[in-house]
Amino acid sequence: MANNDVGSEDAQHLLFRFGFICFAAADGPRNNDEIWAAIRRSWPKIQLGEFIIHRHPETQLSHQSQGDKHTVLIGDAFMVGDGDPLALAAGAVGDELLDLLDRLSGRFVLLIMQGGAGKVFHDAFGARSIFYTINGALALASHSHLLACAFGAKPILDTPVATQLWLPGDMTMFRDVYALPPNHCYDIAARKVVRYWPRKSRRKTSFDEFFCALDNYLKALIEFVRPPRRPILSLTGGIDSRLIAAAFHHYGAEFSTVTFTNFHFEPWEAAPVAEMSRYLGVPHSEINETNDSVNAAARIGVRNSGRYNGQRPAVVAGMYRLYGGSPGAIFVLGLGGEAIRGCYNLKLNPLRDLSAKEMFRVFLEGGKSDKIRALDPDVESVILSAFEGFRERAGYDRFDGHEFDVNDIFYWEHRVGIGESAGLNEIDVAVPSIFGFNSRTVCEAAYGLSDDERLSKELFVEVIQRYDAHIAAVPFWSTEN
Repeated sequence: MANNDVGSEDAQHLLFRFGFICFAAADGPRNNDEIWAAIRRSWPKIQLGEFIIHRHPETQLSHQSQGDKHTVLIGDAFMVGDGDPLALAAGAVGDELLDLLDRLSGRFVLLIMQGGAGKVFHDAFGARSIFYTINGALALASHSHLLACAFGAKPILDTPVATQLWLPGDMTMFRDVYALPPNHCYDIAARKVVRYWPRKSRRKTSFDEFFCALDNYLKALIEFVRPPRRPILSLTGGIDSRLIAAAFHHYGAEFSTVTFTNFHFEPWEAAPVAEMSRYLGVPHSEINETNDSVNAAARIGVRNSGRYNGQRPAVVAGMYRLYGGSPGAIFVLGLGGEAIRGCYNLKLNPLRDLSAKEMFRVFLEGGKSDKIRALDPDVESVILSAFEGFRERAGYDRFDGHEFDVNDIFYWEHRVGIGESAGLNEIDVAVPSIFGFNSRTVCEAAYGLSDDERLSKELFVEVIQRYDAHIAAVPFWSTEN
């Protein structure tokens, strides 16, 4: 268990933990910011051709060079299938590379650089957040605040939207700094975001095809977090986290579980969590009022999040006390499931199209709610403008009249790939973290199912049933009258 206090050296180490920054050597940062100066002194640096990369001391980086072409993998990546991610990426071109990205998961950024050009990709659900600047200089980083420190981007704290829990579109708390959404790459030469998915028409699938895709993904995830890693699975009364736990249990994997009773936890969840914990028979911890007082580590976590959704500092504080400094620990959140089985689709008034006005409406309603929050007109104007810019940069005009459900696309690329990924940056101060669900192949298989089959939690219940009938039978709803 980590100490509650964070010394100055530890604080510096936790800031932008597992992060990176990449920029053109000829046009690097000239800001005198103290944080950036400390990073330059303490983070390992590598120059590949015309580009310089600084990485946090704990960040994994590997690369292959062939002439003036450099392939760089930053973070953690694993294959769903055979092969080495970096070697395959270095040898792939065109559609081969995009097909490879469909089979990769984890939390990573992939840079393909050649001369002054190249492209930057991340994992399917954007768990490894990437931010870029539009002020003329080439600069990309894992954290928006890191870019701001290096290049002097000014905060938008004077903008009313800064008080919102989630930020709209791809905007950040800093001017001229934007988030890269999933299913897009950043084109270095063109200095712009380019959509590369979907590449094929939506095709009909069966439940068996969907199960096969999801099962293959989960087996690859289990292999990735095997010893010496020590996976910690989130355990709630809901269905997503228990599906992951059921797969781990079915395949005999080593793991422990943790429950946040201080974060969106309903009283009815206590009974199913207790039953699953008893049945799984693995170490189980709880974050509650006894260990969740906000500490310095949690405050650093809020900064790392870019203040997208700093609503979980108590969770981070508890995670830091339980797992901070624990060798091999990796937190597998039950996030991403709703991008597969549907979320905004289930609203009484789902998203009708990917216009800025519709994104604005669903953003204000939030989740599956259909109640619109009342906001100051100035705030509404800023939010609507943010979504207009996001629609243009993300190429959402491509989905006008498209066969894919716009509710899935918007939830996947905005709520999960931008909002929830910022939450991983926040949790990182306590323990490295990844999404439990993170696969473009699984999404494609799910989206081929009929709405009657997919748009229900029963889809995951049927998957769990194939792993473990007892876990599938545990209620995932309140049983009180």
